[in-house]
Amino acid sequence: MCQFILFYALIAGTIYWTGLYISHGSYSERSGFAHYSYVYLVLAIQWTPNVCFQNDDCRKDMTFPESWTIHGLWPSCDPMRNSNPENCYDVACNFSVNKLKKLENQLNENWISAHTNNELFWEHEYCKHGTCCETSLRNRYFEETLSLHKKVNIGEILKDKQILPHKRNGYRLLDIDEAIRGALKTKVKYRCKSVKNKNASSSKSYHLLVEIYICLSKTTLKPQDCPSMMSKYSCDDNREIYIFPKTA
Repeated sequence: MCQFILFYALIAGTIYWTGLYISHGSYSERSGFAHYSYVYLVLAIQWTPNVCFQNDDCRKDMTFPESWTIHGLWPSCDPMRNSNPENCYDVACNFSVNKLKKLENQLNENWISAHTNNELFWEHEYCKHGTCCETSLRNRYFEETLSLHKKVNIGEILKDKQILPHKRNGYRLLDIDEAIRGALKTKVKYRCKSVKNKNASSSKSYHLLVEIYICLSKTTLKPQDCPSMMSKYSCDDNREIYIFPKTA
């Protein structure tokens, strides 16, 4: 009887660890993290006034800044794969907001949640994406993401080309793309949403630029061309693109 129990226990253990390896990559019991290989990183930058335009799910307790802010830094795989690595930890992701005290002012200015309080947003991004980064980047996830956001400085790139927030004037995606590609020397991706202004007499639909995705080398953290197959991140080339001010 004991032999059968031991046999089935060994099988169950093998299935558990094999499943963990398949779902997350190689598992390190010492660190509690599963190290999942990825090809590149995506720095996601959002324009919160557009995210929250006609969006009842957004926070009502604050006025969002008129600036490009961080959504997250995401380890990413080849676009032909079905999914990217997420939640690469065993029991807990070991997030502690107390470790971010020195960065708190920078984070509250540059990494702002549209839907929940900022600390919960930071925890979500770290647990979902940061835990999947290689060890050196994972340990400095917030510092490095803030630094990358400052370096790319999307707001200044667009401002230099007179692409400024405006509630009436739209822009061609081509002009936005040429400005960013000219500064970063790489191809980026965009996400837009189409909405109608409920408060206006006109039924005009607006195509709003919501996010910009900058692909980065996993080794150097320098911008590189985003894969052309990132098709889910798209805007309509034939429509005017709006970047609304926070009072739109």
